[in-house]
Order: sequence, then C-alpha cells, then structure tokens
Amino acid sequence: MTDKDPSSGLHIPSLRIQGLFGLSDLSIDRLGHATLISGKNGVGKTTVLEALSVFADRGGLATLTDILYRRNELEDVADEDGDTISVPRWESLFYNRQSNGGATITVGSSDAPSELRITLREAHQEEMDPNLVRRLAMPTDEIRVLSATYNSGEEDATPLIPGFIGSLRRPRRFRLSGPPTRKTRSRAMPCNWSGPGTPSNTELNALWDSIALTDTQQWVLDTMTLLQDDDTEIEGIATISSPEDTFSPTYVEPRMIFRRKGESDRLPLRSLGDGASRMLATALALAESRNGLLLIDEAENGLHYSVQQQFWDKMMRAAHENSVQIVATTHSWDTVVGFARAAAEIEEIDGRLIRIERDDRGVYSVEYDEHELSVIAERGIEVR
Repeated sequence: MTDKDPSSGLHIPSLRIQGLFGLSDLSIDRLGHATLISGKNGVGKTTVLEALSVFADRGGLATLTDILYRRNELEDVADEDGDTISVPRWESLFYNRQSNGGATITVGSSDAPSELRITLREAHQEEMDPNLVRRLAMPTDEIRVLSATYNSGEEDATPLIPGFIGSLRRPRRFRLSGPPTRKTRSRAMPCNWSGPGTPSNTELNALWDSIALTDTQQWVLDTMTLLQDDDTEIEGIATISSPEDTFSPTYVEPRMIFRRKGESDRLPLRSLGDGASRMLATALALAESRNGLLLIDEAENGLHYSVQQQFWDKMMRAAHENSVQIVATTHSWDTVVGFARAAAEIEEIDGRLIRIERDDRGVYSVEYDEHELSVIAERGIEVR
C-alpha cells in the first residue's frame, strides 16, 4: 500500500465539538478523505454529522432550523394572530438544553485552525432596530439572540422572537443595529446530506436537474447500475412532469423514470425499490458537494452487502476527483469491510474509521487509520 499524505486535500482535517446536543466535548484527532463513524445507538454519531453541517454553513440559521425540525425539537407558541404554531426550541441545540447566557456551542478543526462559535443570549436594547422594537411591543429582555461567529470574525446575529418569525420554516432575519453583515456566511463551504430516509420525488428531481446533461450524469448512471441483480446497464434517467393543475384529483408530483440499455420500456425508478432512490440521492448529493463535504447517515441503507466495496470505490474516486470529503455513519459490518477494502485500493484516498463511545467520563473517539482498518476487515474484529 502506498504511503498517503493524510492531510492533503482535507477541508476539515480534525474535529472538536463542544456543547452541541448530547456532546459536551468530543475530539477527533484526524478525519480522512473518507471517514466512517460507528458506535452504539444514541452515542452521538448523527450529532457529529450535524456538527459538520453547521460548521460548513458557518452557523447559518436555515441549517440550525432544519436540524431542529428533523429532530422534532419544537415548542408551541402563539403567533401574532393568537394562533398556536410550532417553532424550533432553540435551547435544545445546547448541551443539557441550556437556555442561560452561558449556553455556547463550538465546532472547529485544530489543524486549520478554524472555529465556529454559537451562543444564545438576551438581546440588548442598544443593538435592536428601534422600529422593530416598537412593532413588537414587548420588552427587549424577552427577546433572545442566536449568534454565530467564525474565527473571531464579525457576529452574525438573529433575534428569536416568539410567535413572530416561528411560523416560517426558514425564519426571516431581522436587522440589528446597523446594516446586516454577510462576512461570516460568505465563508461557507458546500455541504450536502444524504439521510437514511427515502427522498421524495421533488428532492430527487431538484438534484437531478443540477447534473442533467453534464459530465457527471454518466457517473451517476454507472453508480445506479450497482443495484441491479444482473449486469443490465441503466441507460438513462428522466423526470416526468405532472398535469399543470395541481388541484386536480389526479395530480401527483413529478416522478423519476429510467430505461435499461437495450430495452424500450420506461419504468418508474421506485420500481427498483427504496434502495434505488437512496443511492441516486447519495450519488447526486456527492455531485453537488464539489470542494466541500458529503455527509451520509446510515450508509448501509438500501445497499446489498455484495456491492458495498464497489459502491465505496465509486464514491471515493468521484470524491477525490471533485475535492469532496466524505463523512458517513454505519451500524453495518458489511459497510465497514467494503469501506476498508475500497480505501486500501485507492492510493490517493486516506480512509479512516472512528468509533464513538460513551462512559461515565463522557463521550470519546477511538480512531483507526487505513492500515488498522484493513486488519480489522480481514480478521473480523468487532468495531461497530
């Protein structure tokens, strides 16, 4: 096996997470070009992916909001009209659900060095827009501010006003004193997430549109062929539009179809099973993650054990060509083995396995480099 530079081309070489959800303080000394995270349920594997997505977006409000909605971390409040609505429970982001002025999250890399700092604090009278304060007709000390600061740069702050912005899935940003700043957010890196659930037709269509008729399209089709029981090649994928009248009782959302090489029938993509949609979404998410991160939660979902090595081989090679750093979670031994063997055969890729564990002292990581990972795979050593 050829020696590899473990830090070459890494967007995040290492990771430290403090104060996010159930992780009080977790350090991972080295991430790889492709990193697989294992561990028992509830130990914090998905939280690591969430931390990376928040870091990549530099604490963007939309990313934080989506995470809380996905976790169902919501509370009911009355909106401006007196109706009950569900809004994000912001203190749930913080370790032990802190809501006082000391609630802080930090995510960063010790190698870069780079750090994102998120705090939840009370608003100050002098920083609020006077017109907004008059419109709200509520004391300033009842308004909290979610603040994100990257590398000690300028603060990107958003007032969190109960019932006023909560009804929007992506809350609008209200101006504090002075013009709004985008210096923090402008440093965000591309980051896409492939979750364990089956993506909707709308999500698949949006991803497919971004790569249709590009050089990436054939790679996606080749990757999809892995799902077939035989060597039949998928020749094309397309979207079928629905009737324009969305209120028609016969309306269905746009859907994906495919055709096998040498055949004339056009078949629904979902006829291949949920695994086909999951694999297509993962491949498309990688294509959208150039020069950034691809996060895959429960990577084994929808993949037969016999194609694990082929799948990881294709994903790692495409990631290397497009400067994408992959971080995935798994419970599957077959995924560990396929990942290890693929990483060992690709000279340019540094593959690493991280096992997250929890004991009375807290949460910590056990790290395995590529050589150790190969030994684990060949000897059947349990590391999940």
